[in-house]
Amino acid sequence: MKLKKWAKATGQTALIGSAAFLVGAAFLSIAGVSPLVAFTYILKGALGSPAKISYVIQAWIPLAICACGLIYPFRTGLLNIGVEGQMMWGALCCTAIMRQGANIDMPIPVIILSFLAAAGGGTIWALLAGILKTKGGVNEIFGGLGLNFVAQGTILWLIFGPWKRPGIASMSGTELFSHDLWILNSVKTFGNIVCFRDLQQDTDEAIALFGDKDAGSIVLLKNYEAYYYGYDENGRHHPGYTELIEELEERFPLGRAITGEQNQKDFISLFGAILRLRNILTAFDGFSGAEILPVRDY
Repeated sequence: MKLKKWAKATGQTALIGSAAFLVGAAFLSIAGVSPLVAFTYILKGALGSPAKISYVIQAWIPLAICACGLIYPFRTGLLNIGVEGQMMWGALCCTAIMRQGANIDMPIPVIILSFLAAAGGGTIWALLAGILKTKGGVNEIFGGLGLNFVAQGTILWLIFGPWKRPGIASMSGTELFSHDLWILNSVKTFGNIVCFRDLQQDTDEAIALFGDKDAGSIVLLKNYEAYYYGYDENGRHHPGYTELIEELEERFPLGRAITGEQNQKDFISLFGAILRLRNILTAFDGFSGAEILPVRDY
């Protein structure tokens, strides 16, 4: 029975997709454009590179979540036209938590709370449409559409008002979240992993077995103070950014030539360690203005 239902659903999906393809091809032909060329460009634009695929997935995720949220009301015979407003209100609640989390040095709890706030905000917005339907007799289509406009208006007011970026009067978005709360991007080249078990030792052992035994603290990052001031681990001291700068200034002061092959090797090794720590520290907001030694000095 389940196999027959799955086959029927798959056949219906394939039929709808084929119909959409044929209708699109017909309109393209009427416009004097080759459907094959047009669909080739569409595929290349969406799946032509890993970056493009990631953009498609990024746009697809909220749409897929909304589609999942529509399954239940559609099966009960209700039309949840307000799903757009529920998504916007969830995003608004999530943003509110993330903005407050910029001043808290605990990124993982803030990220978890932001997910919960997004789910809670969307649920409350859907509940309002349900109350209008059951208590006020308002059709769910009109109630959902009305709440969509309210959510959109609230977001526009926040963007142009309390959450606007300083010195910018256009609708260019709000202030960026703290770098500590970013999942992954070109600035923060690592991610925040939410885990309910302490896997640091297991991860370090796996890295040591299959890769570099000294890369553990790079894969699982520590807090800002550990990298800035140094830390002790497993009976070994790992010098921080300030300690390495002090050693650099003491051994290789500005204006003095670095003579000797060993001294040159030591300088390259020491300065490389400083640059590696600096690359990690740039992902923390606290490092702004605390660089101590600009790279151009050397």
